[in-house]
Formats: sequence, structure tokens, C-alpha cells
Amino acid sequence: MARFSETYREQLMLPFNLSMGIMTIFISVGIASSLARHHDLDPVTTGLLSLMSFLLVAAPVQDGMLSMQYFSGQGIFTAIITALYSTEVYAYLKRNNITIKLPPEVPTGVARSFEILIPVLAIIITLHPLNLFVEAQTGMIIPEAIMALVQPLVSASDTLPAVLLAVLVCQILWFAGIHGALIVTGIMNPFWMANLSVNQAAMAAGEAIPHIFVQGFWDHYLLIGGVGSTLPLAFLLLRSKAVHLRTIGKMGTVPGLFNINEPILFGAPIIMNSVLPTIHLGTNGERDSWLVCS
Repeated sequence: MARFSETYREQLMLPFNLSMGIMTIFISVGIASSLARHHDLDPVTTGLLSLMSFLLVAAPVQDGMLSMQYFSGQGIFTAIITALYSTEVYAYLKRNNITIKLPPEVPTGVARSFEILIPVLAIIITLHPLNLFVEAQTGMIIPEAIMALVQPLVSASDTLPAVLLAVLVCQILWFAGIHGALIVTGIMNPFWMANLSVNQAAMAAGEAIPHIFVQGFWDHYLLIGGVGSTLPLAFLLLRSKAVHLRTIGKMGTVPGLFNINEPILFGAPIIMNSVLPTIHLGTNGERDSWLVCS
């Protein structure tokens, strides 16, 4: 089996390389497109402008080929920064009418292509010289320099205090009625992706996996069945004598297998409930088959 995976490694890794391996392309376009709607810009044009900005600093040409080194998690911070920068530059120029305007008779697609020319030039004459300057001074291109700057944070994100803090913040936010998992994962995702990229490189080199706290650890170890690890509760609700709790158990068991537990959180209920569901014991000392929520 090991020989088979080594022989056909490139074929087996193709789905990964064309998804997680180029995640920064999706991130760059997605962030810029979302921000474009806030500024009333065309999402497609803005997304492509952001992609150009990212490639300009993160995809140096080596031997006539683009380097893909920073297309994975190693370039995620650069993708975020260039997406924000390019979109804000585009919005600023358009807001101040620093653009090429054509008569209304010109088709929209043609007019938009001329409108984007000045933002393209502005980004090229700022990002490219900056990238060359950083490389000349430090020997690193912008993505590499950014990773060097955030490396202490990335390292700190893979520690026991970081795990405990992430789970604590998640639970506190949920208690306050805020979707804590979305907040925490939104903050931690860049660090998780960077750590996952390092893990992937280590696995490819046959080395020990260095990082533990990644997305899979959060989903499949810390939050089994969703926030609060409520999958066991879903199974217990299936045995409840209370009809509404048994119904909640039926609704929540299958989604819980995929870490979706809103039916349990709000149906049991757990959210805003000072006394969580408790298991009552029968008179003979055996566990009774019903649950009650206070």
C-alpha cells in the first residue's frame, strides 16, 4: 500500500492540490467580491483585480513557471491583505471619480474594462515596487516576510492555552446568544490553514506531523456533534419519555453527526437555560429513560 501511494502520489494528491492547495486564490477573490458589494462595486471585476494583486506579489516566475508555494495556507495572510488593499484602492479611486469614463452609449462590459485600468495601474506601481524593495532589503518576498512576522502568532495558536481560550470564548459567546463557533473559527482559520499547510509539507516529506490544533482537531475532537459536544445528548433524547424531547432527538441526531446541533441547542433547550438537561435515576438505581429540562 505504501509503495502504491508513493508511485501514484501525484494522481492521488490532485484533488487536494486543486482545492486546498490553491485556497488563497479562492480566498483572494471571495474576500474582494464580498467587500465590493459593500462599496457598490462590481464583484467579478473587483475579485479579479484582487487576484491579480495577490499573484503580483505571491507568484514569482521561476524558470518560466509560476511558483505555487504561497497558493496554500502559507499565503493566506497575504491573500487577505492584498484583497483588502486592492478593493479599497478601487473604491477610493471610483469614489473620487479618478477613472476613465466613457459615454453611456458604450456597452457596459467595455466601459467597465476601461474603468478598471487606473486601479490596475495604481496597484501595479505600488505593490510591485514594494515587493522588490522588501526582497532587496530582507531577501524575502512579501508573503514570506508576512509569514515571518506572524510566525510567533501561528506558533502560539498551536498551544494548550490557545485551545482552552478558543473553547472558552466559543462557549461564552454562545451563552450570550452569539454564534460562538462562527466567531472563533473566523479568527482562527488563517492560523489553522497555515498550520495545516505545514502539516501537509511534513507528511509529504515523511516527517512527523508538527501541529495539532487545526480545523480537524476543532471539528472532530473538541466539538463532537457541535458546540458543547452534544451528540451523546442527542442519543439520550431519543430514549426520552417526553414526546417533544424525543422529537428533538430525532431532529438533532443526524445533523449532529455533521457537527450541526442547532436543533439540540435551541430545542432542548440549552441556550439561555441555567439548568442543563439532567439524567434522572430510577428508584432501583438504574438510569431512567427520560430527560427533563428545567
